[in-house]
Amino acid sequence: MGTRRATSLLVRTGKNAQIVCASDACYTRENMDRDVLPKVLWNPSVMRDSLAALRKLRDQAGAAMFYGHDPAQWETTPRAPAPVIPSQGSFPFSLRSAR
Repeated sequence: MGTRRATSLLVRTGKNAQIVCASDACYTRENMDRDVLPKVLWNPSVMRDSLAALRKLRDQAGAAMFYGHDPAQWETTPRAPAPVIPSQGSFPFSLRSAR
């Protein structure tokens, strides 16, 4: 975690659909994909463990990830009143890893 006692949120949006709101536990996609830690953080070891847990949700459980402070992702995220969670099918914007 970048911030002491930061909280992430796992939302189950359907039978097999999950979204993770990472908040300060993962600032950007680069932080997660390259295991890059922010310059200012509470505990590097704890943050690496948090990134590993979030990465597992994303890569193994298929969860879509909302990174806490990722301007590139924010540019593709729908704004109200457009739905962020689609009623059917895949997400209309990039929440998943580029891998």
